[in-house]
Amino acid sequence: MRLRWSAPALGFALAACSSDSPTAPPTFEETMCIRGTIAVGGTVNGTLASSDCDAGDSYFEAYRLNVAADTTIDMTMTSGVFDTYLIVLRVRAESQDSLDLVAFDDDTGGGPNGTNSLIANLLLVAADDYLVIANGFDKTDVGAYALTVVP
Repeated sequence: MRLRWSAPALGFALAACSSDSPTAPPTFEETMCIRGTIAVGGTVNGTLASSDCDAGDSYFEAYRLNVAADTTIDMTMTSGVFDTYLIVLRVRAESQDSLDLVAFDDDTGGGPNGTNSLIANLLLVAADDYLVIANGFDKTDVGAYALTVVP
């Protein structure tokens, strides 16, 4: 299993998502392709496309996740059409330099082809903000997916 989203890879992804406008720098939401929020106990249905943020070797979308109290969760990303790659980042501030890798998974979630992602028993601290990154394993991985967070 390869570990992606190292500091250099994340820097490349953020640069790749930046705006072409010389007068308006991209917002954190634009830079990180934040599509909305996901709550504990919730599911988001999304679609990865070549128009999403480009991490260099894959496309991604992000969702904010906050908890009211320290909570241990299980998180899954499933797709019937591509190999999922799930990432959780801690946000210390609204900037690319403030992101810490918390957890990631490629194929632990099983599925018909063994390509779904599962992050199990992850402790989320109420004082922290998180980004859940819905990612494909490579550039060919686009299509519908479901992202679920359960306590």
